[in-house]
Amino acid sequence: MRTLLIGLAVSAILVGCSSGAPKIDDPKQIVEKAATNLAAAQTFHLVATVDGTVAGAAGALGGLDAGQGTIDLSGVKLEGDFDTKTGDAQAHLAAPALLGLTADMIQKDGFSYLKTSLTGDKWQKSEAKDTAKKATDLANDPATITDGLEKLFARPGVVVTKLADDKIDGADVYHVRIAVPAGAMDLGAAAFGALGPGTSGGLELLPSPEALSSALPKVVVPIDLWVDQTTLRPVKIGVAFSDDQGTKLDAVTAFSAFDKAVTVTVPPADQVTTAPLDTSTGGFPFPSGFPFGILPGASAAPGATTAP
Repeated sequence: MRTLLIGLAVSAILVGCSSGAPKIDDPKQIVEKAATNLAAAQTFHLVATVDGTVAGAAGALGGLDAGQGTIDLSGVKLEGDFDTKTGDAQAHLAAPALLGLTADMIQKDGFSYLKTSLTGDKWQKSEAKDTAKKATDLANDPATITDGLEKLFARPGVVVTKLADDKIDGADVYHVRIAVPAGAMDLGAAAFGALGPGTSGGLELLPSPEALSSALPKVVVPIDLWVDQTTLRPVKIGVAFSDDQGTKLDAVTAFSAFDKAVTVTVPPADQVTTAPLDTSTGGFPFPSGFPFGILPGASAAPGATTAP
């Protein structure tokens, strides 16, 4: 009987070990799964941080001409909750080195509400066009994302590498590094979708991939992606790069609380004013492709190199 019980216990352990999701060795497949699963998520919590400076030719990213000086992005942090199906979202931005800038953003029922430390104590209300529809379209048509990634992977100079598996908060994760020439980052943003389209009213909080592409055409940016091995959802995205003109950026975006309830409440009517903002792009004043663009990243990535 004892032998039988031991045998049953060993069999149960073996079955349990073999019942998990099969491991994926192809790094491109891991990236595709992470991108499509992120777009398909009902909700998620996001924390993005940026540290470093932008200088020289890269000053164009923050509206400066080359040689005008540097932009200090130390301590920039964005945290919020997003519902990709309804378009509802709320987030808080702090950029202490940029005149102590803070911004609170709410999006609900097709309208965006923005209040910043530079625009007074009233919420500015504007129409947010098509944000939820774009999110739903991506979730229902994952081929849009995979096609964009395939085009990105086919670009000259783009290298996708699977690194050693890792652990984050006790979970087993894949670690993939994508080396992307800045000139190919427009495709990277398109591949990850555009659920946070454009900017509103010229409030350029972070550089867009298109701006990075034009300002740093010879820079190769390493993007690190950590993906949960069980859910195949992204846990963290990392970017760190520098150039020979003094630019050095180090950022991290972390995802959590997938498919948890998100409750968004609009401000009281007496605290709202109609915003004289450009709403043609809709949504929050986030860069094109955010948070599915590839700029926000992690400090684990090595410094960027210059393409030949």
